[in-house]
Amino acid sequence: MCKIRQNKKSETQARTNGLGASAGRSNAPAFDWRVMRGGRMTKSKGEAASFAPNVAHLVSSVARRWSARLLPAAMLLALAASSASAADRYWDPNGTAANRGGTGTWDTSSSFWSPNGDGVSGPYGAWSNGALDDAFFGGAAAGTVNLGVPITVHNLTFDTSTTYTLTGSTLTLGGATPTITTNGTATVNSMIAGSAGLTKAGAAALNLTGANTFAGGINVTGGTLNVSGDSSLGAASNTINLSSGAALQSTGALASSRVVTLLSGSSYIGGGVGSAHITGTGGFSLVAQTTLSDDTNDFTGPVGTDGSHLIFTSIRNLGEASALGAATTAANGAVYVRNASAIYIGSGDTSNRGWSMAPFTGSSALRNQGSGTLTVTGDITAGGGYAASVILDAQTADLALLGVISSNLPARPFVFMGGGTNRNITLNSANTFGGAVTIQSVTVRANSLAN
Repeated sequence: MCKIRQNKKSETQARTNGLGASAGRSNAPAFDWRVMRGGRMTKSKGEAASFAPNVAHLVSSVARRWSARLLPAAMLLALAASSASAADRYWDPNGTAANRGGTGTWDTSSSFWSPNGDGVSGPYGAWSNGALDDAFFGGAAAGTVNLGVPITVHNLTFDTSTTYTLTGSTLTLGGATPTITTNGTATVNSMIAGSAGLTKAGAAALNLTGANTFAGGINVTGGTLNVSGDSSLGAASNTINLSSGAALQSTGALASSRVVTLLSGSSYIGGGVGSAHITGTGGFSLVAQTTLSDDTNDFTGPVGTDGSHLIFTSIRNLGEASALGAATTAANGAVYVRNASAIYIGSGDTSNRGWSMAPFTGSSALRNQGSGTLTVTGDITAGGGYAASVILDAQTADLALLGVISSNLPARPFVFMGGGTNRNITLNSANTFGGAVTIQSVTVRANSLAN
């Protein structure tokens, strides 16, 4: 129990201060003495009261009354903050001298940034991490930009044909949908942090070499994203979405838990990307030798290679997951091989998917370098306008080519070869190819021979 004594003058003063003012007499919320629940308030000559207050209820009631007035102000502040857009800042370490861009140190104290992209006019100022501005790098002279302190930025644009390299301290991507646009090649050696993901735009390449920590996913909408390995792709939870025409390459193997989603159309992959799980409605062509090793890949678009060897651990029937995906139509299921080899390294598979061989300046080959027989019940078609050879190779295990083998050019040569006479290639259809046939170190088994 507590005792409060208050004379009428002090009560009047309290009301004037807003501790009990009625509407219209003060901007503060009225204080309701009735919130002192849990005890009794009695008056003695209008001056004293005794009670055991419920303090929690008191605080809650006052908070509700104050919030009615404070909330609109807070909303106005939030709206004002959201309406303020990031500014464009142009990297120009040589100040008002002709041309912008070049080598320098990016920090928060050097006046190397201008709101104008002409390379000569300012006003020049230092970078502000809290502003979440957009950074533009251009000019005739690119170079190395060293991050002297941790830098926070919204978007970065490299709009020169020469190469920029960012190195040094951490680069944090902030704001909504941070985007790196490369109209000229750019390399980021700095560690990239942030939680809003990364969008790669622009036709040129972006090279990431650091052990990055950013989260929020990766979208490649144009050009090529080159990474040095799985760690360059940031958090393990980052899914990589490849738009049609975009490319992803890795010099090191990606983690098997990494997910690459092919959006509609055809993308490009290469290097160590093949160790990731590949899904989506799109397909891809190789831009560098790749081993596809996830037998649960379920992307439904076509697979092709032009000049780069395609190595794979499994291929199955249309609609079934395999290293070469799970195409559901014959058109998407046909594997395209141009001037390269498709090399099987699995333990034995049967597939009704077709093969489109398109030798150009060199041969196109289907080789079994696995440990079990590869059985192909789909057709093998040789196309293109050049009469280079098609090679069918039972190198370390047998081939059973049970579909129709055909060629659009009567003079196109076919080579059947293997790793020794104990290797077999079985033919079982009325094949229509008409060029010269060469058999090397393999036994070819056929149901019949035509004139």
